[in-house]
Amino acid sequence: MGRREQGIGYLSLEAPDGSWAEIEIEPAGGPYRVDQGGPRRLWDLVEDAHSWWTDAGKPDWSAFGVTVTPEDQHAWYETPDSAHRWSL
Repeated sequence: MGRREQGIGYLSLEAPDGSWAEIEIEPAGGPYRVDQGGPRRLWDLVEDAHSWWTDAGKPDWSAFGVTVTPEDQHAWYETPDSAHRWSL
């Protein structure tokens, strides 16, 4: 979700557990203010994911998959049994 206020664009993230983040996305070039709250720091998770992706060589989307079972759903990198798996 996004909004504009006084010429500044904002991106908002929300999770079912009540975690949230709001990030300034304009003007271009930053630095950008980030506000976040709730049980998880969502923007920190975004930054961690971006760092992992960069360190992994910026793999294409086709290197990832999703497995869904009655008990679980998770994303994975390269193979379903990879050590790089994330619960959804």
